[in-house]
Amino acid sequence: FFSEYIEGSSNNKAIEVFNGTGAPLDLSGCTVKLFTNGATTPGSTFNFPQQTLAANAVFSICHSAATFTCDTAHGVANFNGDDALELSCGGQVLDVFGQVGFDPGTEWVSTDGTVSTLNKTLRRKCGIAHGDTNGADAFDPGVEWDVFPQDAFDGIGSHSFACP
Repeated sequence: FFSEYIEGSSNNKAIEVFNGTGAPLDLSGCTVKLFTNGATTPGSTFNFPQQTLAANAVFSICHSAATFTCDTAHGVANFNGDDALELSCGGQVLDVFGQVGFDPGTEWVSTDGTVSTLNKTLRRKCGIAHGDTNGADAFDPGVEWDVFPQDAFDGIGSHSFACP
């Protein structure tokens, strides 16, 4: 599932995928799709390389002009706070960030107004063990995500869903 989302300044954008299955995961046949501005067809698709992601490991995808290091760079990381991302393997949707087919304006905001997808870093809350597989349902980032300041890159490269 998606474990981190960075919508930072300029091109400082990234998405991180976490393998919380407890076993190695073959990434061949897995994709991340970007749906911009309420689109229902992806504007960009990242096909994972043929490799195995170890249990409890992450794979990060950055914008090619990001100022921090990721596992790879790809256009799928050219998103803004109002775009949806979908992770799937073998055609099965594993997680969706945002709401496919819906344009919230400039950002998604939690119902209490404390968590926004615009110019922020979001990390999956501890205790979340799987993704949101329904890309058509309403998206409230405050339900499963903790918010951090813009350009908070210190969490990219690792994730734990265990709560301290």
